[in-house]
Amino acid sequence: MFDQMTVPVMAGLGVLSVLFIMAVLAKLFRKAGPHEALIIYGLRGTRIVKGGGTIIYPMIEQCRELLLELMSFDVAPQQSLYTDGRSSPRNHRAAHGGADPEGT
Repeated sequence: MFDQMTVPVMAGLGVLSVLFIMAVLAKLFRKAGPHEALIIYGLRGTRIVKGGGTIIYPMIEQCRELLLELMSFDVAPQQSLYTDGRSSPRNHRAAHGGADPEGT
């Protein structure tokens, strides 16, 4: 029924088809790292994947990455944070509407 060349050809085609299916699934698979999340939206609704992976179907779903790392930025401190609560009489009177002691 099968000649000697048919079995190796069929086995080779089977291996190639399995490799092709694996390559397609690997292309569709998206993975989020430990400090990021994937926001997936489309016809299947919205879902969030944190620290894992999922398959994204093109033209049906879209995916965006969101970093969950802490952001740091410098804030200039106000001077009043570093005063000890005591102000000079001149500053106190000027702040409360009184005249300063030197009459300026």
